[in-house]
Amino acid sequence: MGRTANILGRVVRNLRKHDPVNYVPANVTEIYDEMAKAQDQIIALCQFDKEIEILLITGQEDYSLTVSTRNIIGSIKTIITPDDWNYPIEIVDNAEWDNIVNGSYSITQPLYATIFTHKLLLHPVPTSGHNGDILKVWAYLNASLTIIGASVEPEIPDYWDDAIEYYTTSKFLIGPDRERFYGMFVNQVRELGHLVQKKHHKLKVKGTW
Repeated sequence: MGRTANILGRVVRNLRKHDPVNYVPANVTEIYDEMAKAQDQIIALCQFDKEIEILLITGQEDYSLTVSTRNIIGSIKTIITPDDWNYPIEIVDNAEWDNIVNGSYSITQPLYATIFTHKLLLHPVPTSGHNGDILKVWAYLNASLTIIGASVEPEIPDYWDDAIEYYTTSKFLIGPDRERFYGMFVNQVRELGHLVQKKHHKLKVKGTW
């Protein structure tokens, strides 16, 4: 039995146990949807990250950070520049971007970066001297690469399966039982979140950036 099927079975068991009189089997698709939301919550709360390679092109300011139809990048953690660059890239807020773009710079390499509409913006734009250079962007994620479903397994490590179960169960209960299961989810995030910070977990599914 796969992880998705196993978690699904546990959620259904919980619902039958905690509301045996009024329990009506939830639509399986709805359960999968809540499992997917649980995974996204864990990824965002625990700051899962991913290394993205950006190939620079002469005169191009913006570079897509979108995977398939999912926009999963929350924020930039750091940008590693090529060894032969003289200056690091500073990550700035959107509010500062207009001032950055309107500034005057004698240096030709990109000095600043921000995220806007799921794209990485660089300024000054790369010149021909930096065409083909690669930036390694470490980004915090706010969602998974794929969505949990009947044939799609969770991407985060299996020690998070209990947390996915607790979150999903809470969404179909009411009153104290709902609060208790959601509290169990929160406790799992608190107890296991440090593992993500230590290991810089990458999601299992490979993405094309």
